[in-house]
Amino acid sequence: MPYVQLEPEFSSPMEIRMGSPFRCADLTLKGSWVPDLPNYDWQDLSAESHNGRFLALVAWDIAENGPGFRIVVIDKKLKTFSESKRINGCCKSLAVNDSLVEFETFNIALLSALSPCKEKLE
Repeated sequence: MPYVQLEPEFSSPMEIRMGSPFRCADLTLKGSWVPDLPNYDWQDLSAESHNGRFLALVAWDIAENGPGFRIVVIDKKLKTFSESKRINGCCKSLAVNDSLVEFETFNIALLSALSPCKEKLE
């Protein structure tokens, strides 16, 4: 059974932060069925499963000036979508293999979240 046609189109990409290799872009989905996704800021990164059933997208989820993201997966057979909880860092790569979503992150730590040292460094 073929799945509905659904293609992501990213436009107006801009750096998420000054000098960052990660971008924020507008997302338009085009196809015979288009889900009503939340109004997120999107990373210009997507992946489709080998059989074409699933389309994965990356939504930015910035909290307290710290980068994070959610993975949104669209099921083109059931005409539904689901999303992950917030993941700290930035998504470097994304793949959908059968029933798994694989991703690689670039992590950072906010200086304000670090514990102070007990000894002075000299």
